[in-house]
Amino acid sequence: MKIMSVILLPLFSLTVIGQVPAIPKADSIDLADAQKRGVPVLQIQFEKALQENAALKKQIGDLRPADVGSGIPKPTAAESAAAKSRAVNVLQVQLENTIQENTTLRNQIADSKEHPPQPSLSASKPALVGDIPSQIAVHLKTAQNLTSKGEYKAAFDEVEAGLALNSKDQPSITLREEIIKKDIFGEIIRATNITEVKWDKVAISVAIEDLKKLSKRSIFVNWASLKFAGVDQNTLVSGTFSNVPLDKMLSTILDQASPSKLGVTVDGVVVIVASRLDLSMGRYNPTMQYDVTDLIAGARGQQAQVALNTLEKTIKSKIEPNSWVENGGTKTMTASNNILTIQQSTENQRQITILLRAMRKSSAPTK
Repeated sequence: MKIMSVILLPLFSLTVIGQVPAIPKADSIDLADAQKRGVPVLQIQFEKALQENAALKKQIGDLRPADVGSGIPKPTAAESAAAKSRAVNVLQVQLENTIQENTTLRNQIADSKEHPPQPSLSASKPALVGDIPSQIAVHLKTAQNLTSKGEYKAAFDEVEAGLALNSKDQPSITLREEIIKKDIFGEIIRATNITEVKWDKVAISVAIEDLKKLSKRSIFVNWASLKFAGVDQNTLVSGTFSNVPLDKMLSTILDQASPSKLGVTVDGVVVIVASRLDLSMGRYNPTMQYDVTDLIAGARGQQAQVALNTLEKTIKSKIEPNSWVENGGTKTMTASNNILTIQQSTENQRQITILLRAMRKSSAPTK
């Protein structure tokens, strides 16, 4: 394997998990609890894994509204298909995925303790007057402006400074949502060019590890999801690349491993690799709100609601129409008080942001 230079932009690393984890043997307490409640012992183990999952996410300040709730979550289509193909209880597949994610989160926490964020140039600026969320908003706005100018290194410094502030127990601003909506990290990823790399029949897990090290990006691989698409860690890939963006390079080797079945998306500040089915129907589907007051300017009362409903129909017709509930999908959108509340895949949230940005640009008065 030949690896040469790369454009580097620093970010904390998120350890990639190797294989589908083994489910630990149920202890006597789990067995007794399952017998008392009359449920499978897998359910007891899954509930405990979910509790640990929520605690880990809270520890890293990433507890999302979709993760909070009671009871056992419904299996995704990918999980149901996997359970059927393997002839196992779907709870087993859900438990395996949760154990895998918990391991990733523990590694991320350990890595952040071992390698604490270094102050960036923007972090050394004088502190702003006001609360921390407002300072975070300033960093993100600055990052967005720098990204639009193609100044990606400086933009990432601003994101990094916002992350450092957000770590100070401030749950009042959701950085993940803001970064997705502004597509800051997505643009940085697309601008991260690997200068040169060559693989000759190497395991895909090795290739992805190489890309993590070269790009200094957080890449999470859902190996369980890939396995159900017919790809494991040892699937061989080859290729010679020169000045290719990270996202395109990942897509190329994934298509080589399993044509049209795998995908890449950017979720907040993490690059996600999983099956396309899982990305569209799995856990990577944030609920986000968009203030569109400026797009229905001048409308009042009933006219405002009509304008809002028209905007909703436009979005649904242009962004993966078959994914919406009314068309047989699972994604939702509600419109009220000039706010669109949308539950969609991360990639489609990005596309919605781009669409709204284009609509604002076209409606802006010409100078």
